[in-house]
Amino acid sequence: LARSGTGIMGPATRRAEVLLQGLVVALVAVGVGGQNVTCVASRSRTFDCNAVASQSLSYNPPQRWYTLGAAGESASMIYPNTFIQREGFCCKHCVWDLGYPLMDPIILASDRTSTPQGNHMDCQKFGPDFDALDTNNDLKMTKAEMVPWLSAGINKYLTAQKRLSHDIVFDSADLDRDGFVSKEEWYVLRHFWAPIAVSRNGPLPENSNTDMKDGPLGGLFWDEGVIDVFMMDVVNILFEQVSKSRQWWCTGAAPCYWDSAYVREFNEREKNRILRALDMDGSGRISIEEHYFRHFADRNSDGTLSLAEYQLSLYEQSATAFSLHDLNKDGEVTFLERKFVLADRSPRDGQLDQNEWIAADLPARFGPFDGHKLGSTVDVEGFRWYTVLHACALEGVKVYQVALSDYPWAPACNIRVHIQANEPWVTGTASAVSTRRQSAPAKGSNYMLDMFGEAVLRLKWNVTNVFVEPKSETSHVVTDLAMPEQIGSG
Repeated sequence: LARSGTGIMGPATRRAEVLLQGLVVALVAVGVGGQNVTCVASRSRTFDCNAVASQSLSYNPPQRWYTLGAAGESASMIYPNTFIQREGFCCKHCVWDLGYPLMDPIILASDRTSTPQGNHMDCQKFGPDFDALDTNNDLKMTKAEMVPWLSAGINKYLTAQKRLSHDIVFDSADLDRDGFVSKEEWYVLRHFWAPIAVSRNGPLPENSNTDMKDGPLGGLFWDEGVIDVFMMDVVNILFEQVSKSRQWWCTGAAPCYWDSAYVREFNEREKNRILRALDMDGSGRISIEEHYFRHFADRNSDGTLSLAEYQLSLYEQSATAFSLHDLNKDGEVTFLERKFVLADRSPRDGQLDQNEWIAADLPARFGPFDGHKLGSTVDVEGFRWYTVLHACALEGVKVYQVALSDYPWAPACNIRVHIQANEPWVTGTASAVSTRRQSAPAKGSNYMLDMFGEAVLRLKWNVTNVFVEPKSETSHVVTDLAMPEQIGSG
């Protein structure tokens, strides 16, 4: 039946293809079925997702993952991301959760399309890749050993364009700051960088004055463009996976669970929510630190790390490490507290100067170095003040859907402003209280107060004005102010 040059497949060729596909299916089918994904909650086995488990996730539709745990087919039906959180947490580096729709987010376990094998998102290749780079087989990757990976594929292109710093990539991947990248830290790096590798699209420069490799995070981050392209690529991958899977495995009378009905692109509202959730510090860039904290370390997804979660993490595990991270000593570590420890590097002295602040990608336009600061450094106590203010601003980012640089403020956060009753600028009675919340300021002789009221109205701040006795210029001290209170405390 074949005709030369027509591309029409003859019977013998067609039989060979069918036999080859049958062989692939037979090989894969050994690892596909119920009760294949089991994890042990220990630090040494955090990434212990064996080949059987990862293949089960890859070759079963996410809607069926709940049958892969200990209970098998008799398990109660739960969402795929819920199953990963509860039973498959050691395989989190093998799946990518898109974050939408909110209750049942689209989730992907492989970038395989026209062939049954993936490439950049095949977590079973992460380990062998590490072994190939670890030339002295000591299970610790040095900066020199990472260079071949940094000099290949999309990394080669980004490096040539001065958009990726090899030094910062290595230092950022070294989560416990021991000077090496362990195999587990390598898994985190590969999982974080997979959207870049799959989409062959890196973050774009913000201006032409500074090379990205010399800017915040050294080019190792996601921006909005990376999210846009990756989300579209995932939808296309999933559509092709459904089509090929129905062709390869959905035969006979058995029900076919591969279905594209749940696959769709995100809408603008979902995209904004995803960006705000991933960008935990409001900088506009999503770092590997944010990715690790949110996707891996925070096991119950409550936004903080308990002592138990910290002890299961890849962070430094010295006797005092948790206490150093828990700046306000409330028994939990927030991402911003982690950021302080991360930023305090040159030297590690419990204080941050402006260079350390910027290098750690703390927001340059919302912080102690943005117009007002006390001294040239920020210590732990000063950073504690900042974290409370930052939390209120981040909550405002979510409410008003604006950037942190626009100085949003959550309605639940009240700002109590002490105002000296100095005429003619401010006319008022000492200890009198005036509350302004998104309402037009009263006009009168209080020129400075009126100007402040206009700013409050524009910024949508919830403000309580407290009038106090005038003081001399030399009697103002920071200790006159109280420590900010947490969100919701009033």
